[in-house]
Amino acid sequence: MPTIDPATLPDGVTPADGQGGLPVLRVDTPSARGEVYLLGATVTDWTPAGADPVIWVSSRARFEAGTAIRGGIPLCAPWFGPGRRKNKTPAHGWFRTAEWTFAGGESGPDGVTLRFTLVGAGADVPDGEPTDVRGEYAVTFGATLTTALTVTAGADGLDLEDAMHTYLAISDAESIRIDGLDGTRYADKAPGGRAINAQSGDLTLTRETDRVYQHTGPVTLVDEGKNRRLTLTREGSASVVIWNPWQAKAASLSDFGDDEWHGMVCIETANALAGHVELAAGESHTSTATWSLESA
Repeated sequence: MPTIDPATLPDGVTPADGQGGLPVLRVDTPSARGEVYLLGATVTDWTPAGADPVIWVSSRARFEAGTAIRGGIPLCAPWFGPGRRKNKTPAHGWFRTAEWTFAGGESGPDGVTLRFTLVGAGADVPDGEPTDVRGEYAVTFGATLTTALTVTAGADGLDLEDAMHTYLAISDAESIRIDGLDGTRYADKAPGGRAINAQSGDLTLTRETDRVYQHTGPVTLVDEGKNRRLTLTREGSASVVIWNPWQAKAASLSDFGDDEWHGMVCIETANALAGHVELAAGESHTSTATWSLESA
């Protein structure tokens, strides 16, 4: 496992052995607490001062090298799901199961920023996939949370899909609503869903939900049970994905508690399906997500 020199860390950030003995960086500043594992560069906590935790992690998540953490903010790239041609493995690409390298950090007016890098040549890239793809990731923990994922194509270019697959802690999936998607077209990937639809009004969840919206504007999660509104603004993102497994799917997932679907929803900053990004050789693309919290 890599080691991190505490001298390279900004004030309020400490290295530790996390769950499963995996290396983790923990943030504790006057504005927020936070946590990010080197495995997948996965953020597993953001708790602004005076608030309850915003990020959700399953009680059954496996913290094992080479295994995606169920919860937090997994990084899905360089493809989403099985890829646009449905022929890619593992699902959601190899970024989220690779060991990232800590590349430094600093304190600023918006909080503490931590930076990570990933080089395909040093990762477990599936056979037949290019090994010269690179990733850079920056996370700023403060009163707001900002995550920025940059993917750089190798010599052959890249048909990129990506997502910052954010799991959010909520009071109950059956009582929240998601504002900002009215009139937006989406692909419904859940069982029984139609391929292409248009959102009518605010989104409420009544069954398994797996929707890819072609949407670039802000989205707000309204959770009256927690008396809070959580707003997502994005740059470089053509898609937003909403996911909740509901009862049957949750029961089928070994790293997901049977009843835990009540307490989470995913709102993902993405470039997926029709929103993919075509990169020429050596070209880069950055997706940025900013989360802000206020009382409902």
